[in-house]
Amino acid sequence: MPLIDEVKEKLLNKFRLPVELADEFISEIFDTTNLVKPTEDISVLQRDPDDNKVLECALAAGALIVISADKDLLQLRGFRDIVVYHPNNLKYLFPQDFTRAI
Repeated sequence: MPLIDEVKEKLLNKFRLPVELADEFISEIFDTTNLVKPTEDISVLQRDPDDNKVLECALAAGALIVISADKDLLQLRGFRDIVVYHPNNLKYLFPQDFTRAI
């Protein structure tokens, strides 16, 4: 699963999480999400073609929003009916959740 592999790689190498914690995070992904298999090949992002997999999965899932810190996805701003937001924007998308957390 290319996206799961990439998430784990980022957790280990970019965020320097211990393997056990990265594995726990990946386990949470499997426990709380519905995995989809892309049905369409997308090639709108040229610099890092692997980023197209995010869009392929979002389309297969019928997603309306993709949350990503990836610069190429953010520069795209959206694809078809899917909007791309940076994680920092979650507080604006779901203000009630952030108000409760304070």
